[in-house]
Amino acid sequence: MRREGLERGTEEGSELQPALVVWGRAKNHRLGIPYAEGDIFQPSELPKIVLDRLVSDRRTPNHVLQVACGGSHTAILLRNGALYTVGHGLYGQLGLGQRIRRVSLPTRVRGVLGPEAITNVGRSSAVALPPIEAVACGRYHTFAVSSDGRLFSWGGGKNGRLGTGTELRSFLPWPVSTVQEKVPGQPGNVRRSLAIPSECQIVAVECGYHHSVALSAIGVVYTCGWGAYGQLGHGSCNDEPSLLAVTFRDEHGNALPNLRIIKVASGDRHTLVLTDDGRIYGFGSNEYGQLGITMSCDQETAENPTSKQCVFSEPRLLTGGALAGRRIAQIACGERHSVALSDQGEVICWGHGMSGQLGLGESITMTPTPQILNTRNSPLASRRVTGIACGHENTLFLVSDNEIYVTGSGEYGLLGIGAGAPRMAFEPVRVQLPPGFRVDRATMGHFHAAAWGYRSH
Repeated sequence: MRREGLERGTEEGSELQPALVVWGRAKNHRLGIPYAEGDIFQPSELPKIVLDRLVSDRRTPNHVLQVACGGSHTAILLRNGALYTVGHGLYGQLGLGQRIRRVSLPTRVRGVLGPEAITNVGRSSAVALPPIEAVACGRYHTFAVSSDGRLFSWGGGKNGRLGTGTELRSFLPWPVSTVQEKVPGQPGNVRRSLAIPSECQIVAVECGYHHSVALSAIGVVYTCGWGAYGQLGHGSCNDEPSLLAVTFRDEHGNALPNLRIIKVASGDRHTLVLTDDGRIYGFGSNEYGQLGITMSCDQETAENPTSKQCVFSEPRLLTGGALAGRRIAQIACGERHSVALSDQGEVICWGHGMSGQLGLGESITMTPTPQILNTRNSPLASRRVTGIACGHENTLFLVSDNEIYVTGSGEYGLLGIGAGAPRMAFEPVRVQLPPGFRVDRATMGHFHAAAWGYRSH
């Protein structure tokens, strides 16, 4: 997961202190607020007892670099490379070395599964986790990229989502030592392996619900895990236990070896990627129009969205609706909807919108045609949107004048506007941030959200 958004440092004033706020579903302590007995309906700052745990070295300020929100766990990455996790841990997604039902305070991930443990399953062997520079969370698994270019995964391994070549779960970070590529001119099952990081340096990761996406420094996309809806982009609906390179082709079926991907995003059953010239490719399920491909489904298909009519297992260039002629700067995926941000600040939404996650009003609850959200009638019409993120049935917008807006489901307090929130919002509403909080970045998970930046005294 690449780092996006505004960056404001302490040079703006020594009175600013790092701060992290969270809201949404609190079950299994995923918010990192140990005393929370119910869902948090308005962004709340992590208490001092929690923030103090996020300082492993008093000489290094506890500035938050990134937060990743998964199904029911959260990962907090500091600028010094220290990684902390909190929340549900039964599948090993916390990376703390043992099966834990839940952890109520952010706890540092310290160990890495050693060679002896990998070779002899069941034995305990760990070495120190190197400094981390990027992290991503799925429903039951976690991926991280270290500052020296290594890749680690842990948690539930079903469908091969950890990219280790097996379906084994791991309670410690497991080094992903290779990626695979299909050999040109050979049958699809003929592959070659590239060592990480010497032959392939991974710079970004993204976790779908049950699949994973990695991006190399030269713009190659690798995917693994659950592939039943074609969301891996390998031309089939098979699962894949190893990170396998995705092949991109033109409309004539010719490979595009010089295509360079710079960003990736993944939902439940679909994946989007962004090229260096601002175009979007998508693959996976289009059952709710989340790929932005206009198509007609017969009644049988509508009742059975796994129909091959709704699946695109190879990358397709998305050019429909408001995407046509626009250069895209950011992409994000919800469970079954998609959002893009153009280089001119236009927010473009498409896919499933029954809970209001498209932000296009009550009359548009599903559309395969990408549409601009921040028109003159939108609450965001006069705002400059600088960042986007998606939850299960929500979309979050980071606005330049220290504001966050959210649209979609109001369940669990995800709108961030207090206990009186509606069941759903079909247009963006402004999140009620704590007084004195200045936001740098924000993100959403399945049912919770986080924003981090600085607090003035």
